[in-house]
Amino acid sequence: MRSSLHAGGILERRALLSVGGSASAYRRILVLFCSRHGEDATALARLMHDGDRAAAARVLHKLRGGAVTIGAVLVARRARQLESALGLRGAPTGDRAAQRACHEALHGALQRAVRATAGLSAQPGAQG
Repeated sequence: MRSSLHAGGILERRALLSVGGSASAYRRILVLFCSRHGEDATALARLMHDGDRAAAARVLHKLRGGAVTIGAVLVARRARQLESALGLRGAPTGDRAAQRACHEALHGALQRAVRATAGLSAQPGAQG
């Protein structure tokens, strides 16, 4: 599990501490993260297009929290950067190109993390 997760930007050693070192519990939260957040980048693109900052803030907050929990530090960092670009952590940049660049970086990081966890639900111990 370690090499594919690391390639996806996930530092599982840190995250394992949050589940008492249980690999099966960690697999379950990875699968849960993917099922809950795998499409967040698409949802955020729509919310940004619609100008719904409040909904974007909620999605980003949950995504960032979930990413921290599973050790997806790059996803968490990219979510924080998008929050800043959108003005959710102070004044908005007003620069739509910067906002799009932050969104694209988040989308890429999230895709890598989701790909890295693909197939974990089929591994032994993933259900129990």
